[in-house]
Amino acid sequence: MSDRGAIHWPLLLPLLAAAALLQTTVPLARVATSYQAVDQGMSLASIGLLSSAFALLPVLFVVRIGRYSDRHGEAAVIVTGAALVLAAVLGLWLASGGFPLMLGFTLLLGIGQVMTISALQVATTRCSAPESHDRVLGNFLIATALGHATGPLLLTAVTPTGALSPGSALFPALAGAAVVLMLAAALTALRMPAHIAPPSDEKPPALRAILAQPGMAVTVLASGICLATNDLIMVFLPALAAARGIDAATVGLLLSLRAAASMASRLLFSQLVRRVGRVRLMTLAILAAGLTSLALAASLPVWALALVLATAGYTMGMAIACTISVTMLLAPVSSTATALSLRMTANRVGQFLIPLGAGATAASLGPGSPFIIMGTGLVACALAVRRIR
Repeated sequence: MSDRGAIHWPLLLPLLAAAALLQTTVPLARVATSYQAVDQGMSLASIGLLSSAFALLPVLFVVRIGRYSDRHGEAAVIVTGAALVLAAVLGLWLASGGFPLMLGFTLLLGIGQVMTISALQVATTRCSAPESHDRVLGNFLIATALGHATGPLLLTAVTPTGALSPGSALFPALAGAAVVLMLAAALTALRMPAHIAPPSDEKPPALRAILAQPGMAVTVLASGICLATNDLIMVFLPALAAARGIDAATVGLLLSLRAAASMASRLLFSQLVRRVGRVRLMTLAILAAGLTSLALAASLPVWALALVLATAGYTMGMAIACTISVTMLLAPVSSTATALSLRMTANRVGQFLIPLGAGATAASLGPGSPFIIMGTGLVACALAVRRIR
């Protein structure tokens, strides 16, 4: 990032802050909800249903969100999404108690998250000239990975020593993070350049036409499988750890290690793309992530579990970065947000359907079985994406 003149830093900096805060708040809220469900004696199948609920509403609205962003700009979408995240966190904290309320606020959290992250992704293209987009995207992905790493550290900080569930200070800390997210989102929106809307009589490309772009459909599918797997590791690791007697503080450190490895992968993203190529890099990363997911099903000591999770974080971070980059590259210029929304739709469909099957499998075969499902799906996905030309 030595060519500072090519990047619009007054917009990029608050955008990166919002991305990091979003990825601190939302995943940690979901982990907190999982622990809340365990403390209330809910089944693994119920935990899987809560994870699926997180994806339900965005599936219905995400394409419309993308269409709105393409025509009206991302500023309003960023602020509205952050406000929904704040409302969901406050609801999970202040109205906690009982599955229906947890389900409702998890739904709200899901749609707020997808609105914010999708609009922020498109906003990265406003921060630089086209030749610097990969570098800006790399910085954006580093910020999201930093958020993923910060959340588990916060979990560790508020968990009493040796306790199997976090302390009562977790939700107030989450609420504070959500408030700061709201401020960063508002500052990002204020610094967004004026949006140039397409002519009112110009019809946007049909969704089928966007998916018909060579390589787009399989990239979108790969993204959905990768994100669902990434999500399930976070959701089911607490249950796996509890079954093996691993305390919550250690779980927080393991999740932070995984997130730090994911962040490290983004530091090398643009260099590896230039040397290896997007498709080959995506194939290798997805394959390696699948093999490490399969390894999580084994009964590993904590040190080995840490090594596997770090490898999974690095390879999965690289794979997800590739799917975003390829999607933006293949999308028609006037429909970047819509193409990313299709990717988000695939992500949410995967996050909705796969946890249902994983939760049911875990209920009958044990907490290690979801990782077998994840790993198998990723290996199959790697075989599919290698055919992209």
